[in-house]
Amino acid sequence: MAGRVDGDKNKNTKTSRGEQEVSSAVTDTIEKATALLKNKTNLVIVILVAVIIVLLIALMGKNNTSVPDETAAVPTEDIIVGTTEAVPEETEDYELKKDAVPQLNTLIHTYFEAMKNCDAEAYSNVVAGDDMTVEKLQKKGEYIEDYQNISCYTKPGMTEGTYVTYVYYEVKFRNVETPGPALIQLYVCTNEDGTMYINSGALDTELTGYINTVSSDEQVRTLIADTDQKMKDAMAADEKLARVVEWLNQGGSYVEETVPEETVVTDVDQMTFEDRDEKVLTTTTVRIRSTPTTENDDNIVGKVEPNEELQRIGYNSLWSKVTYNGEEAYVSSSYLITK
Repeated sequence: MAGRVDGDKNKNTKTSRGEQEVSSAVTDTIEKATALLKNKTNLVIVILVAVIIVLLIALMGKNNTSVPDETAAVPTEDIIVGTTEAVPEETEDYELKKDAVPQLNTLIHTYFEAMKNCDAEAYSNVVAGDDMTVEKLQKKGEYIEDYQNISCYTKPGMTEGTYVTYVYYEVKFRNVETPGPALIQLYVCTNEDGTMYINSGALDTELTGYINTVSSDEQVRTLIADTDQKMKDAMAADEKLARVVEWLNQGGSYVEETVPEETVVTDVDQMTFEDRDEKVLTTTTVRIRSTPTTENDDNIVGKVEPNEELQRIGYNSLWSKVTYNGEEAYVSSSYLITK
């Protein structure tokens, strides 16, 4: 224990002197009282002196009871003016760091390259807990041309060698000039051999709670807000990007044009169309057909990429009649938006 107050000794010394002074005063007073008693005429004075004696004795008794016992317990705050106990230091660095782990950056770039190239094997080498196939990657990446300007922001995970990672990147959509800023959260772990991987599997409650706590950090919230503002600015500057992002936000997917079985019409002559005269854009890669049916593929006359402009001249909830290479053709209405 450090910094014990030494005032008790001084206090005891002062008290002893006080006791001596009080005892002396009482003795003198008693002697004077005795002398006065010899003279009966001074009886009143004697009574007053007696009262004073009683008060002095009471005062002396009070001083005696106020002397602390050196062995008695004393409140800690009264005797501690410092402490030798070490104050626990922060064992984890919670600062959001940009591109601070080179190996992690390499991992993330490999991840995006695997998605861009539809390389399921490379993808599975860096991502755990995700049953990815070439077909899934192709559908997911059909609408995307490239991933650009990748930066990794990290905070420490729950255990050594793990990181809560926020990846900023800009996605370049096909036929869209302006890339769209985006941010994803990943949990990166380290294998026993030192290699890293992205944990895409189910996370337990404790880890999920930890990640949520980290994500509520002011630095992370600022990063999210900044990215969101960058996307808004990019959309405001490029109408095509705005249409694609809005379509994706409404549940659009990268799946190539298909028509549910219930929309297949065997008697095309019975189908009617509302007359239209408007420009439309494709929201994904779509097939152009000579007849409004998916009964077979013999009627496919072409294919157009996302964000291609077509002239629509007829419409119903299943199919749109368009002009394609100077001829009337048909496209599924689900994959067209009005320009």
